[in-house]
Amino acid sequence: MATPQFPAGIDLLKASIINAVAHPVGSDPTTPANGQFWYRTDTNRLMVRQAGVNQTVAILDDVTAGSITGALWNAQSVVVAVTDDTPIAQVIGEGQMLGRATGGDVTALTAAQIRTLINVTSGADVTNTATVTAAGALMDSEVDDDIKTLVLPAATTISAFGASLIDDAASTNARTTLGLVIGTNVQAYSAILNATTASFTTALNTKLTNIETAAEVNDTAAEILAKLITVDGAASGLDADTLDGAQGSAYALRTYVDTEVSGAITALVGGAPGALDTLNELAAAINDDASFTSTVTTALGLRTRKYSASIGNGSATAIAASHGLATTTVIAQCFRTSNDSQVFPDVVITSASAVTFTFGVAPTTDEFYVVIVG
Repeated sequence: MATPQFPAGIDLLKASIINAVAHPVGSDPTTPANGQFWYRTDTNRLMVRQAGVNQTVAILDDVTAGSITGALWNAQSVVVAVTDDTPIAQVIGEGQMLGRATGGDVTALTAAQIRTLINVTSGADVTNTATVTAAGALMDSEVDDDIKTLVLPAATTISAFGASLIDDAASTNARTTLGLVIGTNVQAYSAILNATTASFTTALNTKLTNIETAAEVNDTAAEILAKLITVDGAASGLDADTLDGAQGSAYALRTYVDTEVSGAITALVGGAPGALDTLNELAAAINDDASFTSTVTTALGLRTRKYSASIGNGSATAIAASHGLATTTVIAQCFRTSNDSQVFPDVVITSASAVTFTFGVAPTTDEFYVVIVG
Protein backbone atom coordinates (compact mmCIF):
# COMPACT_ATOMS: atom_id res chain seq x y z
CA MET A 1 0.00 0.00 0.00
CA ALA A 2 1.28 3.45 -0.86
CA THR A 3 2.26 5.56 2.14
CA PRO A 4 -0.38 8.25 2.84
CA GLN A 5 0.96 11.74 2.31
CA PHE A 6 -0.17 14.86 4.15
CA PRO A 7 1.53 17.83 2.43
CA ALA A 8 -0.29 20.44 4.53
CA GLY A 9 0.64 18.83 7.88
CA ILE A 10 -1.61 17.27 10.51
CA ASP A 11 -2.81 19.18 13.57
CA LEU A 12 -3.30 16.56 16.29
CA LEU A 13 -4.77 19.14 18.69
CA LYS A 14 -2.43 18.01 21.50
CA ALA A 15 -3.41 14.35 21.11
CA SER A 16 -0.83 11.60 21.69
CA ILE A 17 0.98 9.73 18.94
CA ILE A 18 0.75 6.07 19.92
CA ASN A 19 3.20 3.35 18.77
CA ALA A 20 4.98 5.71 16.39
CA VAL A 21 8.33 4.73 14.83
CA ALA A 22 10.81 7.14 13.24
CA HIS A 23 11.25 6.46 9.53
CA PRO A 24 13.73 3.52 9.33
CA VAL A 25 16.24 3.86 6.47
CA GLY A 26 19.62 2.35 5.66
CA SER A 27 21.13 5.72 4.70
CA ASP A 28 20.36 9.39 5.10
CA PRO A 29 17.53 10.82 2.89
CA THR A 30 18.71 12.59 -0.25
CA THR A 31 17.15 15.98 0.50
CA PRO A 32 15.92 16.07 4.11
CA ALA A 33 14.23 19.21 5.45
CA ASN A 34 15.37 21.02 8.56
CA GLY A 35 13.67 19.40 11.56
CA GLN A 36 13.13 16.05 9.77
CA PHE A 37 13.77 12.88 11.83
CA TRP A 38 14.76 9.39 10.66
CA TYR A 39 16.36 6.25 12.11
CA ARG A 40 19.54 4.79 10.59
CA THR A 41 19.16 1.02 10.70
CA ASP A 42 22.83 0.52 9.73
CA THR A 43 24.17 2.49 12.73
CA ASN A 44 21.13 2.22 15.04
CA ARG A 45 21.17 5.99 15.57
CA LEU A 46 18.37 8.55 15.54
CA MET A 47 19.15 11.39 13.11
CA VAL A 48 17.82 14.92 12.65
CA ARG A 49 18.38 17.63 10.02
CA GLN A 50 19.51 20.85 11.71
CA ALA A 51 20.55 24.07 9.93
CA GLY A 52 21.22 22.16 6.72
CA VAL A 53 23.38 19.48 8.40
CA ASN A 54 22.47 15.87 9.29
CA GLN A 55 23.07 15.47 13.04
CA THR A 56 23.10 12.43 15.32
CA VAL A 57 20.76 12.77 18.31
CA ALA A 58 22.73 12.19 21.52
CA ILE A 59 21.35 10.11 24.37
CA LEU A 60 22.39 9.76 28.04
CA ASP A 61 24.71 6.87 27.24
CA ASP A 62 26.64 9.13 24.88
CA VAL A 63 27.25 11.65 27.68
CA THR A 64 28.46 8.93 30.05
CA ALA A 65 30.75 7.51 27.38
CA GLY A 66 32.37 10.94 26.98
CA SER A 67 33.21 11.01 30.70
CA ILE A 68 31.34 14.26 31.38
CA THR A 69 30.67 13.49 35.03
CA GLY A 70 29.57 15.58 37.97
CA ALA A 71 33.16 15.90 39.15
CA LEU A 72 33.92 18.24 36.26
CA TRP A 73 31.29 20.76 37.24
CA ASN A 74 33.11 23.18 39.54
CA ALA A 75 31.45 26.37 40.74
CA GLN A 76 31.38 29.19 38.13
CA SER A 77 32.63 26.89 35.40
CA VAL A 78 31.70 25.56 31.99
CA VAL A 79 32.83 22.41 30.21
CA VAL A 80 34.93 22.98 27.09
CA ALA A 81 37.20 20.87 24.93
CA VAL A 82 40.54 22.13 23.64
CA THR A 83 41.47 18.61 22.49
CA ASP A 84 39.21 16.19 20.65
CA ASP A 85 37.13 13.95 22.97
CA THR A 86 38.68 15.50 26.09
CA PRO A 87 36.22 17.76 27.90
CA ILE A 88 37.56 19.86 30.75
CA ALA A 89 36.08 22.33 33.21
CA GLN A 90 36.93 25.99 32.64
CA VAL A 91 36.37 28.32 35.59
CA ILE A 92 35.22 31.85 34.69
CA GLY A 93 36.50 34.39 37.20
CA GLU A 94 34.92 37.72 38.07
CA GLY A 95 35.42 40.30 35.35
CA GLN A 96 36.28 37.62 32.77
CA MET A 97 34.57 36.29 29.67
CA LEU A 98 34.84 32.96 27.90
CA GLY A 99 36.55 33.28 24.53
CA ARG A 100 39.58 32.52 22.42
CA ALA A 101 42.42 34.91 21.76
CA THR A 102 44.44 34.72 18.56
CA GLY A 103 46.62 31.59 18.60
CA GLY A 104 45.21 30.37 21.91
CA ASP A 105 42.67 27.90 23.27
CA VAL A 106 39.17 28.50 24.56
CA THR A 107 39.70 30.02 28.00
CA ALA A 108 38.64 32.79 30.37
CA LEU A 109 39.81 36.08 28.80
CA THR A 110 41.09 39.00 30.84
CA ALA A 111 39.92 42.58 30.31
CA ALA A 112 43.13 43.38 28.40
CA GLN A 113 42.60 40.43 26.04
CA ILE A 114 38.98 41.48 25.47
CA ARG A 115 40.04 45.07 24.66
CA THR A 116 42.53 43.70 22.14
CA LEU A 117 39.84 41.59 20.47
CA ILE A 118 37.40 44.52 20.13
CA ASN A 119 40.18 47.07 19.39
CA VAL A 120 39.50 49.43 22.31
CA THR A 121 42.34 51.40 23.91
CA SER A 122 42.95 50.94 27.59
CA GLY A 123 41.31 53.74 29.58
CA ALA A 124 38.99 54.73 26.75
CA ASP A 125 35.94 56.59 28.13
CA VAL A 126 33.08 57.44 25.81
CA THR A 127 31.51 59.58 28.56
CA ASN A 128 34.51 61.96 28.74
CA THR A 129 34.12 65.06 26.51
CA ALA A 130 37.87 65.57 26.10
CA THR A 131 38.40 61.95 25.01
CA VAL A 132 35.52 62.08 22.51
CA THR A 133 36.66 65.46 21.10
CA ALA A 134 40.23 64.18 20.70
CA ALA A 135 38.82 61.33 18.63
CA GLY A 136 37.15 63.85 16.27
CA ALA A 137 33.60 63.09 17.47
CA LEU A 138 30.84 65.03 19.25
CA MET A 139 29.13 64.25 22.52
CA ASP A 140 25.36 63.82 22.35
CA SER A 141 25.00 66.88 24.60
CA GLU A 142 26.89 68.98 22.01
CA VAL A 143 24.35 68.29 19.23
CA ASP A 144 21.20 70.48 19.03
CA ASP A 145 17.86 68.61 19.25
CA ASP A 146 16.73 70.12 15.91
CA ILE A 147 19.78 68.65 14.19
CA LYS A 148 19.10 65.22 15.77
CA THR A 149 15.60 65.07 14.36
CA LEU A 150 16.38 66.70 10.96
CA VAL A 151 15.77 64.33 8.05
CA LEU A 152 16.41 65.49 4.48
CA PRO A 153 15.51 63.54 1.35
CA ALA A 154 18.43 62.04 -0.54
CA ALA A 155 20.25 64.46 -2.90
CA THR A 156 18.24 67.47 -1.64
CA THR A 157 18.99 70.69 -3.63
CA ILE A 158 17.46 74.18 -3.79
CA SER A 159 17.06 75.74 -7.26
CA ALA A 160 18.09 79.29 -8.07
CA PHE A 161 14.40 80.22 -8.41
CA GLY A 162 13.62 78.74 -4.98
CA ALA A 163 16.59 80.49 -3.39
CA SER A 164 15.49 83.83 -4.89
CA LEU A 165 11.95 83.35 -3.55
CA ILE A 166 13.29 82.54 -0.08
CA ASP A 167 15.50 85.65 -0.13
CA ASP A 168 12.66 88.05 -1.12
CA ALA A 169 12.32 90.67 1.61
CA ALA A 170 8.63 91.57 1.06
CA SER A 171 5.47 90.34 -0.66
CA THR A 172 6.00 92.82 -3.52
CA ASN A 173 9.39 91.24 -4.24
CA ALA A 174 7.88 87.75 -4.06
CA ARG A 175 5.14 88.71 -6.58
CA THR A 176 7.81 90.00 -8.93
CA THR A 177 9.76 86.73 -8.62
CA LEU A 178 6.58 84.74 -9.31
CA GLY A 179 5.63 86.98 -12.27
CA LEU A 180 2.33 88.11 -10.72
CA VAL A 181 0.91 91.58 -11.55
CA ILE A 182 -2.21 92.81 -9.75
CA GLY A 183 -4.89 93.75 -12.27
CA THR A 184 -3.17 91.81 -15.07
CA ASN A 185 -3.00 88.17 -14.05
CA VAL A 186 -4.07 88.48 -10.40
CA GLN A 187 -7.44 89.87 -9.19
CA ALA A 188 -7.08 92.73 -6.78
CA TYR A 189 -9.04 92.58 -3.54
CA SER A 190 -12.68 93.74 -3.89
CA ALA A 191 -15.10 94.09 -0.99
CA ILE A 192 -18.01 93.49 -3.42
CA LEU A 193 -16.52 90.25 -4.75
CA ASN A 194 -15.61 89.22 -1.23
CA ALA A 195 -19.30 89.58 -0.18
CA THR A 196 -20.60 87.66 -3.24
CA THR A 197 -21.69 84.13 -2.36
CA ALA A 198 -21.28 82.78 -5.91
CA SER A 199 -19.59 83.87 -9.12
CA PHE A 200 -21.70 85.29 -11.94
CA THR A 201 -20.83 82.75 -14.63
CA THR A 202 -21.05 82.96 -18.41
CA ALA A 203 -23.85 80.39 -18.31
CA LEU A 204 -25.97 82.67 -16.08
CA ASN A 205 -25.29 85.62 -18.39
CA THR A 206 -26.49 83.54 -21.38
CA LYS A 207 -29.75 82.70 -19.60
CA LEU A 208 -30.49 86.40 -18.95
CA THR A 209 -29.69 87.30 -22.59
CA ASN A 210 -32.29 84.80 -23.88
CA ILE A 211 -35.16 86.33 -21.85
CA GLU A 212 -37.45 88.50 -24.00
CA THR A 213 -37.85 92.17 -23.30
CA ALA A 214 -40.77 92.95 -20.95
CA ALA A 215 -41.22 89.23 -20.20
CA GLU A 216 -43.40 88.60 -17.15
CA VAL A 217 -43.13 85.76 -14.66
CA ASN A 218 -45.92 86.82 -12.30
CA ASP A 219 -49.08 86.15 -14.39
CA THR A 220 -52.09 84.97 -12.37
CA ALA A 221 -54.07 81.84 -13.27
CA ALA A 222 -56.84 84.04 -14.75
CA GLU A 223 -54.36 85.92 -16.93
CA ILE A 224 -52.83 82.67 -18.25
CA LEU A 225 -56.33 81.27 -19.04
CA ALA A 226 -57.27 84.47 -20.88
CA LYS A 227 -54.19 84.19 -23.06
CA LEU A 228 -54.98 80.54 -23.91
CA ILE A 229 -58.56 81.47 -24.91
CA THR A 230 -57.17 84.25 -27.09
CA VAL A 231 -55.17 81.81 -29.24
CA ASP A 232 -58.01 79.25 -29.52
CA GLY A 233 -59.07 78.66 -33.13
CA ALA A 234 -58.04 77.05 -36.39
CA ALA A 235 -55.74 79.94 -37.32
CA SER A 236 -53.62 79.40 -34.21
CA GLY A 237 -53.52 75.63 -34.59
CA LEU A 238 -55.25 75.24 -31.21
CA ASP A 239 -58.87 74.16 -30.75
CA ALA A 240 -60.32 73.81 -27.26
CA ASP A 241 -63.12 71.57 -28.63
CA THR A 242 -60.72 68.81 -29.67
CA LEU A 243 -58.37 66.53 -27.75
CA ASP A 244 -54.99 66.14 -29.35
CA GLY A 245 -56.51 67.33 -32.66
CA ALA A 246 -59.32 64.75 -32.74
CA GLN A 247 -63.02 65.17 -31.98
CA GLY A 248 -64.56 63.43 -28.93
CA SER A 249 -66.31 60.81 -31.09
CA ALA A 250 -62.91 59.34 -31.96
CA TYR A 251 -62.33 58.13 -28.38
CA ALA A 252 -63.68 54.93 -26.70
CA LEU A 253 -66.24 55.01 -23.89
CA ARG A 254 -65.15 53.97 -20.39
CA THR A 255 -67.53 50.98 -20.36
CA TYR A 256 -65.94 49.67 -23.57
CA VAL A 257 -62.42 50.10 -22.16
CA ASP A 258 -63.39 48.35 -18.89
CA THR A 259 -64.81 45.38 -20.79
CA GLU A 260 -61.77 45.01 -23.04
CA VAL A 261 -59.24 45.32 -20.19
CA SER A 262 -61.16 42.84 -18.02
CA GLY A 263 -61.20 40.30 -20.85
CA ALA A 264 -57.48 40.71 -21.49
CA ILE A 265 -56.65 40.21 -17.78
CA THR A 266 -58.82 37.07 -17.61
CA ALA A 267 -57.02 35.63 -20.64
CA LEU A 268 -53.62 36.50 -19.10
CA VAL A 269 -54.38 34.85 -15.73
CA GLY A 270 -55.66 31.77 -17.54
CA GLY A 271 -57.09 30.02 -14.46
CA ALA A 272 -54.04 30.49 -12.20
CA PRO A 273 -54.62 29.85 -8.46
CA GLY A 274 -55.60 32.87 -6.40
CA ALA A 275 -52.20 32.98 -4.66
CA LEU A 276 -50.39 33.33 -8.02
CA ASP A 277 -52.75 35.34 -10.24
CA THR A 278 -50.91 38.70 -9.98
CA LEU A 279 -47.45 39.78 -11.06
CA ASN A 280 -46.64 40.79 -7.49
CA GLU A 281 -47.54 37.33 -6.19
CA LEU A 282 -45.43 35.68 -8.89
CA ALA A 283 -42.48 37.94 -8.02
CA ALA A 284 -42.83 37.12 -4.32
CA ALA A 285 -42.87 33.40 -5.15
CA ILE A 286 -39.39 33.70 -6.72
CA ASN A 287 -38.07 36.01 -3.98
CA ASP A 288 -38.24 39.07 -6.25
CA ASP A 289 -35.22 37.68 -8.14
CA ALA A 290 -34.97 39.35 -11.57
CA SER A 291 -32.37 36.70 -12.55
CA PHE A 292 -34.35 33.73 -11.25
CA THR A 293 -33.45 31.43 -14.15
CA SER A 294 -29.73 32.16 -13.74
CA THR A 295 -30.00 31.72 -9.97
CA VAL A 296 -31.62 28.29 -10.32
CA THR A 297 -29.08 27.20 -12.94
CA THR A 298 -26.19 28.29 -10.69
CA ALA A 299 -27.69 26.56 -7.65
CA LEU A 300 -28.08 23.32 -9.59
CA GLY A 301 -24.45 23.54 -10.67
CA LEU A 302 -23.26 24.05 -7.07
CA ARG A 303 -25.32 21.32 -5.46
CA THR A 304 -23.40 18.67 -3.52
CA ARG A 305 -23.91 15.10 -4.66
CA LYS A 306 -22.88 11.98 -2.77
CA TYR A 307 -22.12 8.41 -3.78
CA SER A 308 -21.55 5.56 -1.33
CA ALA A 309 -20.98 1.84 -1.78
CA SER A 310 -19.53 -1.18 0.05
CA ILE A 311 -16.29 -2.56 -1.36
CA GLY A 312 -14.17 -5.68 -0.94
CA ASN A 313 -14.44 -9.19 -2.44
CA GLY A 314 -11.61 -11.08 -0.76
CA SER A 315 -9.30 -11.05 -3.82
CA ALA A 316 -8.85 -7.57 -5.32
CA THR A 317 -6.46 -5.04 -3.73
CA ALA A 318 -7.32 -2.25 -6.20
CA ILE A 319 -11.03 -1.48 -6.33
CA ALA A 320 -12.64 1.10 -8.63
CA ALA A 321 -15.75 2.89 -7.38
CA SER A 322 -17.83 4.25 -10.29
CA HIS A 323 -19.64 7.23 -8.82
CA GLY A 324 -20.97 8.85 -12.03
CA LEU A 325 -20.73 12.40 -10.63
CA ALA A 326 -19.09 13.64 -13.85
CA THR A 327 -16.31 15.57 -12.11
CA THR A 328 -12.76 14.98 -10.91
CA THR A 329 -13.24 17.49 -8.08
CA VAL A 330 -14.40 15.01 -5.46
CA ILE A 331 -13.66 14.08 -1.85
CA ALA A 332 -13.19 10.32 -1.45
CA GLN A 333 -13.13 8.63 1.98
CA CYS A 334 -13.06 5.02 3.17
CA PHE A 335 -14.52 3.57 6.38
CA ARG A 336 -14.51 0.16 8.07
CA THR A 337 -17.98 -1.35 7.90
CA SER A 338 -17.83 -2.96 11.33
CA ASN A 339 -17.24 0.22 13.36
CA ASP A 340 -17.30 3.19 10.93
CA SER A 341 -13.66 4.04 11.68
CA GLN A 342 -11.88 5.85 8.86
CA VAL A 343 -9.03 4.10 7.05
CA PHE A 344 -6.55 5.58 4.58
CA PRO A 345 -5.94 3.43 1.52
CA ASP A 346 -4.19 4.84 -1.53
CA VAL A 347 -6.80 6.95 -3.36
CA VAL A 348 -6.49 7.85 -7.05
CA ILE A 349 -9.08 9.83 -9.01
CA THR A 350 -8.92 7.83 -12.22
CA SER A 351 -11.58 9.71 -14.20
CA ALA A 352 -14.54 12.07 -13.89
CA SER A 353 -16.72 9.09 -12.98
CA ALA A 354 -14.44 6.75 -10.97
CA VAL A 355 -12.06 6.65 -8.01
CA THR A 356 -9.71 3.72 -7.33
CA PHE A 357 -8.95 2.60 -3.75
CA THR A 358 -5.81 0.43 -3.33
CA PHE A 359 -5.10 -1.70 -0.22
CA GLY A 360 -2.01 -3.62 0.88
CA VAL A 361 -4.16 -6.68 1.57
CA ALA A 362 -7.32 -7.54 -0.34
CA PRO A 363 -10.36 -6.54 1.78
CA THR A 364 -12.87 -9.23 2.64
CA THR A 365 -16.38 -9.06 1.21
CA ASP A 366 -17.87 -5.65 2.03
CA GLU A 367 -15.19 -5.08 4.70
CA PHE A 368 -15.17 -1.37 3.88
CA TYR A 369 -17.49 1.23 2.44
CA VAL A 370 -16.56 4.35 0.53
CA VAL A 371 -18.17 7.81 0.39
CA ILE A 372 -17.50 10.11 -2.56
CA VAL A 373 -18.81 13.68 -2.51
CA GLY A 374 -18.61 16.03 -5.49
